[in-house]
Amino acid sequence: MAISLRVTTMYNASAAAAGTSFPTDYRFGEMQVRTIFVTLNTADTVAIQASPDGTTWYDVATTEASATSAVLTLTGPYPFLRVNKTGTAGVATVVGVI
Repeated sequence: MAISLRVTTMYNASAAAAGTSFPTDYRFGEMQVRTIFVTLNTADTVAIQASPDGTTWYDVATTEASATSAVLTLTGPYPFLRVNKTGTAGVATVVGVI
């Protein structure tokens, strides 16, 4: 049986903060590929964080300094994902196929 991916707006704000936790369809203990689309102000950065339990978070991908957009590909056994934005220069929008 295949996993179910969904398109989700993971973050859409100008505040520097950790966003909402999103559970993923992670049933088989295998590596899963997920794509994240990011738009942001060049003075800000966005990190995609993963957690095995929804409480302890690890950076698994980050935007490059002075980027205005990025496409991040995550490959891993990630049951939970969230966005952590630093900087308050503008709105960051993060949409994931998770």
